[in-house]
Amino acid sequence: MIEKKRRAHVLSWQNSGLSKAEYCRREDLVYGTFCSWCRDLQDGQGEFILLNSDEQAISPTKRVVVKLPNGIELSFPEGIDRKSLKELMDV
Repeated sequence: MIEKKRRAHVLSWQNSGLSKAEYCRREDLVYGTFCSWCRDLQDGQGEFILLNSDEQAISPTKRVVVKLPNGIELSFPEGIDRKSLKELMDV
């Protein structure tokens, strides 16, 4: 899996309000592999951005999926603010 897709999954999980295990179940990812992606990004082996939101947590049950022409799919909580979405898309 390419680095951008890994990074997109980690960022999507961070904004989802879900546990890592639940996110992996919903996205059909191997939990241990996903945890290693998170560790790699935290250890500086990849770059990531921290998004701050003053809004209340969004219900993790409703999602918006963006399908890019290159086959990458990004999943976001419904109601994600424009600033956060733009920051994610600029990665």
